[in-house]
Amino acid sequence: MEIEKGGHKVAVGVLSGAGGKGPLHRDSIRSTWASGRKSVYFIVAGPWNDIREEYDKYRDLIWIEEDEVYEGEESVLPFKTEAFIHILQKYTLPGKAGFEYLFKTDDDSFVDLAKLEKTIGGKKYDYWGCCTTENFKPLRSPTRKWRVTFDIYPEEYYPLYCQGAGFALSRKFVECMSNHLAFFRYNPFEDVSIGLLAERCSMVPDTDFVRIKQYRTEEAGEKKQLKNDERKEIFFLPKATMKNKVLQHRVKTHYDMYAHYKCVKEGC
Repeated sequence: MEIEKGGHKVAVGVLSGAGGKGPLHRDSIRSTWASGRKSVYFIVAGPWNDIREEYDKYRDLIWIEEDEVYEGEESVLPFKTEAFIHILQKYTLPGKAGFEYLFKTDDDSFVDLAKLEKTIGGKKYDYWGCCTTENFKPLRSPTRKWRVTFDIYPEEYYPLYCQGAGFALSRKFVECMSNHLAFFRYNPFEDVSIGLLAERCSMVPDTDFVRIKQYRTEEAGEKKQLKNDERKEIFFLPKATMKNKVLQHRVKTHYDMYAHYKCVKEGC
């Protein structure tokens, strides 16, 4: 692929699946919030033959030679995120000539890129997103979906971290991280991994629950669905709106993605 060496303040990495709904989500993003924009990259894993044609056609994929495992202690998500950070740090121009921020998100998110650049550029954040404000204990019970063993993570509490739906990292933070990635202990949660690196680099997360929206509504019904491990989808789609938002997570269909795009372009 071709890495854009400079020209955009923010370079974006979108974690996406090689198969399943991944290709549809990527096409939706290319035709909406990333339309006409370089420095937006999709990070995928899995068999090379599954993405070879798309890779050659669009030249915006970063392929990780790992299995597409998303749950448990063999999750590929940390490798995807850390590979994106390492590759952009290595292959773009140094300093502000290359990029000022990296932004990591998922392929079921809508991002208002103009508003993102204005927001994080105005206050010079180092580590910004929808972040924890207190230290949480890891889930240890073998019956829990997101459990982690003491062998993987022996500490009693997680660090403060920004949740994976979308977070920004300054060039200063990225340069510090690059000194630690080669010797960094694996953690199955990519957002916790960045929080651990933030501790090493003395970066304190700046949280923004207004501009980064994890949920579509504040209704208990939606949150109850999302907490049920047997449910994989939200079965209703609240009306699209991007008022006061930089990012909306849990965008489920192409029509849904386009509705958010239309809100940014025309109002809603």
